[in-house]
Amino acid sequence: MVLIGLIDGMTLPLQSISLCFRGSEVSTLEILTTVLRTDQRDLGKMLEIPFFVTETLDSISVRVGVRHAKSVTLDLGLKDPTRIRGWSGSARQEIFISAHTSTPGYLAGDLQVGEWAVLLSPYQIEEEVEVEIAIEGVVFSPKWLKADLHTHSTHSDGAWQVQELLSRAIAIGLDVVALSDHNTVTQNFEAQCTSQDDPNVLLIPAMEWTTRMGHANVFGLCDPLLDWRVEEEDEFLEKVATLKSKGALVSANHPCDDFAMGIKWQWPLQELDFLEIWNGPWRDSCSKSRELWIDQLKSGRRVVALGGSDVHGPSPWVELGSPTTHIYVTKPGLTGVLEGLSKGSVYITSSPSGPHLAPESTVPGESVDSEVHVVIEGLQVGNRVNITTQRGLLISETIDTTVFKRSFQTDDDCSYVRIEAYRHDDVFDVWLPLLITNPIWNEGETQGIAYE
Repeated sequence: MVLIGLIDGMTLPLQSISLCFRGSEVSTLEILTTVLRTDQRDLGKMLEIPFFVTETLDSISVRVGVRHAKSVTLDLGLKDPTRIRGWSGSARQEIFISAHTSTPGYLAGDLQVGEWAVLLSPYQIEEEVEVEIAIEGVVFSPKWLKADLHTHSTHSDGAWQVQELLSRAIAIGLDVVALSDHNTVTQNFEAQCTSQDDPNVLLIPAMEWTTRMGHANVFGLCDPLLDWRVEEEDEFLEKVATLKSKGALVSANHPCDDFAMGIKWQWPLQELDFLEIWNGPWRDSCSKSRELWIDQLKSGRRVVALGGSDVHGPSPWVELGSPTTHIYVTKPGLTGVLEGLSKGSVYITSSPSGPHLAPESTVPGESVDSEVHVVIEGLQVGNRVNITTQRGLLISETIDTTVFKRSFQTDDDCSYVRIEAYRHDDVFDVWLPLLITNPIWNEGETQGIAYE
């Protein structure tokens, strides 16, 4: 067996080169190629072709091809720094793996920094052949993801099966979906299998914990509660503490709705991570939930505002992705999403195609000690942008363009800055929200849990 490394036209013994994904500001794509010469003496052997990951990657792809040969069968697999991530035998010549999806037969999950290896086992060879192995890594870069954090499927009282719901989410431009069926978790396990080979959507394991004193979304665990029943406040707080000790994040859903028994939130708020202030179409109860959230912020609590459609299927009023929660992620996969949510690096819009923060905007949830930059794209002439602090309205401007830009200094006694955008509904003569951000904090520590 002879191994040759080919990088930028150079041919070197593999042992003398380091196949590293370096990343750059110019390109996020690295392609490394090596050639293996093998013959019948290697039949049945398990060959390891090592490469080193030195940057956080979004995905790894491996392609294997044989040059100028017939009757060659090669078995293929992949190993990470700690374990074998998958094996496909001779069924595949290409494999893909990322934090949340992968080729069938391979485990999705974190792409650890360290030494990886392509596993190759010659199964049938008639003569010496050259095998070209191409390893492609996409270097991760921070980004905004669009999410619907409150949906229902046929696993509870929804009309759509999991696959149909996910297909609809992809079609409207969502990147992330939480399947929050009532007091059940079977949707999480079906979704894991359904989305495993689809790189277009990331699933947050979730459950809508439905009680007689309010509904709560539990994010991050496939099977969060062995027994979801709860009657007393002490029992509720104990279960919340257990959930949080396992790494779950908890949201009070539609806290000010009162159209049915058990909908309005009556449990304590102090241990929760989130308030769902925008549930489905904006209405009076959403305005009340927003005010509840603002009261929490003014009291010193850094509770994060979320939105979710609460869609149950086809409806003239409730639409998937309306509203959309935008999450800024600095790590790939579920880890990055949960961390972004926990930090409050979040804003809410009326739909996936609604106004959005431009890349140069200061990210909500961050702490700043000087200047705040606000750039909102996708607005319409006549929309209104409000910038507020804990003391009240700082700026209110009806715009005459589609882009709003403003930079300003924060005062020493300003705890936070929030941004909101509105459109006027001429039929009902009311201003309806297009965009609501979480606070940008003035100095101090950034909140959140570091998910490793």
